[in-house]
Amino acid sequence: MLNLDTHILLFSLLGTLTRHEKSTLARHRWGISAIVLWEIAKLHQLGRITVALDSPLLAQALGRIDYLYKSGYLWCRLPSGRCAAYAKPR
Repeated sequence: MLNLDTHILLFSLLGTLTRHEKSTLARHRWGISAIVLWEIAKLHQLGRITVALDSPLLAQALGRIDYLYKSGYLWCRLPSGRCAAYAKPR
């Protein structure tokens, strides 16, 4: 599983990844930290990017996200479509 940072997620949306980066992303499940969504919203608010949180392009990419890290918990999507939270190991 790859934990994507904001820039890699955005570059994947915009199609500006290298061939190697694309193949790496294609071979792995994706995860993001909750701060990635905040950063995307802030970058859009400041006019630095055109991708907004309600962008269909972003929604499609988020469909590939299997894990979300937030507040010390790992949230994962179950095959049923429901989410489960696990406390981060200490």
